[in-house]
Amino acid sequence: MHAGEFLSILFDVTLGKRLTRPFLSILYILSLVVAGFCSLTMVWRGFSHGVGPAFASFILAPLAFALYAICARVAIEVLVAVFQIAENTSALPAKVSDGETEGN
Repeated sequence: MHAGEFLSILFDVTLGKRLTRPFLSILYILSLVVAGFCSLTMVWRGFSHGVGPAFASFILAPLAFALYAICARVAIEVLVAVFQIAENTSALPAKVSDGETEGN
């Protein structure tokens, strides 16, 4: 997406063009960065409290990261599916008025 195209979509007051789908990948990357930061914080806090919590955090932090990454991916894919449904539904009246339905 070009800078000019981005700005034209961003300031489109009729909301005819969608800007959300290109930002879903950025949102996913940001969620992975946050998950990584939280996992590192968990390990750091575990090591600051002793050997037992350090060992537990060293085991649990990657599991928490993986669980968060899976949940974030599923949520992003659900959003993509919702946006695809919205795009297909908005195109449906044009197809019906042109007589392109399968039931004819």
